[in-house]
Amino acid sequence: MAKEETAGRKDQDGASGPAAESPVTALYGESRLGCLLRDPHWIYCHWELAADASQRIARTRGADLVGSCRWVLRVTPEGAGTYDVEVDQEARSWYLKVRAKTRYRVELGLVSPAGEYMLLLGGGEIETPSDTVDVLSRRGPAAVHDEVRRILAAGTVSSASFAPVPAVAEATRRRHYSA
Repeated sequence: MAKEETAGRKDQDGASGPAAESPVTALYGESRLGCLLRDPHWIYCHWELAADASQRIARTRGADLVGSCRWVLRVTPEGAGTYDVEVDQEARSWYLKVRAKTRYRVELGLVSPAGEYMLLLGGGEIETPSDTVDVLSRRGPAAVHDEVRRILAAGTVSSASFAPVPAVAEATRRRHYSA
């Protein structure tokens, strides 16, 4: 059964609204893993593990084995080797220090004392952005303007959205490149 917390607030007169009577579920009983980008060097991973997921492994492999396992986030950067980050068994979220401009796959699992990995949750995929100034923006406003025109020519964005771009690019060029 899901743990429930009551959420609500009172207005200035002290009257309670419908929010005070609505329970907010802390857990939904679903197994899921998600990753959010904090910045180019940190990923926030959050998960919920339905009670039956670890119980299923305990039934098939034995409760003693599951109890002796380390809980890990298995991190696989694209084009590199996999590594494990140990997490607390009671945790439902964790921050991962990562490299910029890299695609990652993250899983939650158990590692037995013998080193065997048992997957609990998969599906956390994310790509970190660059942590440097884009080369295009270093070439100046004209290059940015040309790139916007290229995108418009591809037909993916309405040209009306970028009507002020030439004027802004010209003003920026005058301000930064005129002596």
